Amino acid sequence: MQKEPTIKITIHTIMNTFNLSIKEVSNQFGIPYRTVQNWAGGVSVPPNYILIMMYNLLDMMSLNRINDIIIDELRDTIEKASDYLHDDRPAEAMSVLDN
Repeated sequence: MQKEPTIKITIHTIMNTFNLSIKEVSNQFGIPYRTVQNWAGGVSVPPNYILIMMYNLLDMMSLNRINDIIIDELRDTIEKASDYLHDDRPAEAMSVLDN
């Protein structure tokens, strides 16, 4: 049986990638501040699976934020086009974005 490759993520990877402080990591995941501080200071090391889950969750949240920004920009563009063209048809396109 082959071992699956190990993905090594550190608390610093998470903090740097998502621009988070110790306090923000603590608050985001409900982990005691001192625990995250110990991880960052090398006093203790969290299990790798915890770090992978934290990274994946933050990554998904970032993608959702990006999608929300894109949808808002599309909505603004459709509204401007509608105003420019004096046309109500873009309302149909807006309803697609709401689904």
